[in-house]
Amino acid sequence: MNSVNIIIPVYNEAENIRRAVLGIEAAATMPHNIMIVYDGEEDDTVPVVKEMQKTAPGIELVKNKYGKGPLNAIKTGLEAANGTYALVTMADLSDPPEVMNALYEKAEAENADIVCASRYMKGGKQSGGPFFKSLLSRIAGLSLRYAAKLPTHDATNSFKLYRVSFLKTQTIESSGGFELGLELVAKAFAGGYKIAETPTTWTEREAGKSNFRLLKWLKNYIHWYIYIFTARKKGIMRYAPRFVFYAAAGGVCALINWSFFYILHYLAHINYLPAAAVSFCFSTTANYALSSLIFKSKGRRKLAEYVLVLLASAAALSIDLGVMYALIERLDFSPMAAKILGTGSAFLFNYSARQFFIFSPEEK
Repeated sequence: MNSVNIIIPVYNEAENIRRAVLGIEAAATMPHNIMIVYDGEEDDTVPVVKEMQKTAPGIELVKNKYGKGPLNAIKTGLEAANGTYALVTMADLSDPPEVMNALYEKAEAENADIVCASRYMKGGKQSGGPFFKSLLSRIAGLSLRYAAKLPTHDATNSFKLYRVSFLKTQTIESSGGFELGLELVAKAFAGGYKIAETPTTWTEREAGKSNFRLLKWLKNYIHWYIYIFTARKKGIMRYAPRFVFYAAAGGVCALINWSFFYILHYLAHINYLPAAAVSFCFSTTANYALSSLIFKSKGRRKLAEYVLVLLASAAALSIDLGVMYALIERLDFSPMAAKILGTGSAFLFNYSARQFFIFSPEEK
């Protein structure tokens, strides 16, 4: 029978690890070993595991070789895997150990390269956890399933089984945290690898502290989310998902722009040209912050990137003001109507500049 390396990234999981290992050993019926990946000797998980190793030789302690954090721990474990499959789970038993058998059986039956444990398919369930995080995860999973035709309802769940031969063909690019699982699903989908799923029930941890940082890693999740939509599209359509995201961000910035313009021109009675310039500057700052979440950086320094955005925004401002001037002075449009049309023209220029020049247009 093919064997499974069960990878558990840990950080101060002394309260959970013994229960987790015993739960896995009691439930997992396929050939397996357990790899516990830790950051450093100061981790309070280490002495507990060393004690358990005296009576359980199938437990392996693996030092994280890439630096602290869950991403580096999982990456270390996946690279160290030497069986047929590698399975990632957490030490808090939020992922039920008995589902590991279903993941293994699905991979064997369907010759799958990745099997996702799904909370959102029929038979799956989620119990507890932060509402906002759960909502975003559900929206992402279901939209990828039905709009991008990704063959899983739950792409963001870290609880997955990978075929090691597939992992050997991949270079992990993630630099944040648990988005690594989404990256590998995205690349498998783009490369035509077999992806399957089986239902699971996720339960909020009972002890210890979660290391999930949604806001810190959101940019990375957005990148791989867009990647899945663009991976199999040809021509101009591969830019459509990013354009939609940027349009949403642009809508927020436009509201900021128009609000300041209304206050300065209509309430403070400032001339429409300086009022438009000041309002545009406020919205540009917000636009840069949102753009850095949507587009992939070319690796420039942040200051250089920001300067380029300012220069592009200055050009867009010229377009905005030029359109406004022509509509108001030549065609007798109202200032607000002219402002809206000017903003739309600037938006199209801004998107093109960010997509094709400032940030990376390449789909990686």
